[in-house]
Amino acid sequence: MQTFGRLLSVLTFLLSLGFLAQALPAAPASGLAVRQYNSPSTQSPGSGYTKPSSDSGSGVTPVQGVKTIDVVAIVNVDLTPKVQAHVAAIAEVKTVADLDLKVKALIVDIKAIIAILVGAKVNIDAEAKLKLAVAIHAMIISIVKVCATVVAKLGVSACVGIMAQLDVVIHSLILTLIVCIDGFLGLLVKLFVDVDATVVAAIKTCGLSLIAKILLNINLGVNASIN
Repeated sequence: MQTFGRLLSVLTFLLSLGFLAQALPAAPASGLAVRQYNSPSTQSPGSGYTKPSSDSGSGVTPVQGVKTIDVVAIVNVDLTPKVQAHVAAIAEVKTVADLDLKVKALIVDIKAIIAILVGAKVNIDAEAKLKLAVAIHAMIISIVKVCATVVAKLGVSACVGIMAQLDVVIHSLILTLIVCIDGFLGLLVKLFVDVDATVVAAIKTCGLSLIAKILLNINLGVNASIN
């Protein structure tokens, strides 16, 4: 009887353990496994899970925030006609105040183009680069010549502040184009190496020191390379 009683006690204990195990909640590990399996589809963008890139095989991976523009069209179609209109208006000024207004209007349009170019990705062929360089070259010369005529009439000292503002913005445009377009500096070098002496004189008359520095450096570089 004692043996039977012990067996009955053991069976009762085992049955109690079975009932207790069924009553307990599922182990946390199973829930974790499900979450790990499903996590890629529920993560928000940028949280560490990224889809494979869809590279087309061109070797160029698009970069968010980099803009691609048609710089030739922007300069030739948009900026050049505006500059021509501003140059014509500047040629007609009679007072320093009028010159100030006309030059500031020109500066606004040039700054607008600079804002478009900054951070842009410009990839154009050699022919397009040359056309662009020719357009910028002609644009600078036309501005410098008309300003020199007006400054000589109104007085250098009276126009020095106005010309300084113009100097800065044209200089910024040139530097921006050089940064955006590979090889653009070399094209400007070739165009400015034979610059007319009257253009150099006009730049000095207007006190365009930043532009003068660019032209001087370009001429020295070309002469050194030729000699």
